Amino acid sequence: MIGRCCETAPGKGLPIGNLTSQFFANHYLAVLDHHVKEQLRCRRYVRYMDDFVVWDESKDRLREVRDELAPFLGDVLRLEIKPVCLQTCAAGMTFLGYRVFPGHVRLASQSRKRFRHKLAQYHENCITGRWIEEQTARHVEPLLAFVRRAESQLFRRRVIESIEGSCPQWARTA
Repeated sequence: MIGRCCETAPGKGLPIGNLTSQFFANHYLAVLDHHVKEQLRCRRYVRYMDDFVVWDESKDRLREVRDELAPFLGDVLRLEIKPVCLQTCAAGMTFLGYRVFPGHVRLASQSRKRFRHKLAQYHENCITGRWIEEQTARHVEPLLAFVRRAESQLFRRRVIESIEGSCPQWARTA
């Protein structure tokens, strides 16, 4: 039985980011993984939590997969598929906060906005004395780790330079 502390509304789910929600997503959606790989024979498939991507050389094959997955997800798992986007790899795709292209990865626009906002908020917490510099650094490091996975050095430098005040220790490693 799920305790009240895990309810987001009466009788409804776990908070996003909760470790048990990650476990249950992987457990529950393992059926989808097997279906896509073994029944539909998709060789190029990636899933993280409830986001997944299928690649193929043929648009017709991708349409087949889409048309087979919607009823499978609805009838077997009681889930609705997110809007499907069929496009060439060269056009890139947004996935897990990144904009992925063949040969390189950039930050998605929402991730850039979130980085600017959070970094400014963390800096404000530090300069107002709510956080000491070590606390700020502990919050900033995961934020920087996320954006470093993308081609973002110039972007990071510009955001950090735009923050008013002296250059804090954590900014020197960005």
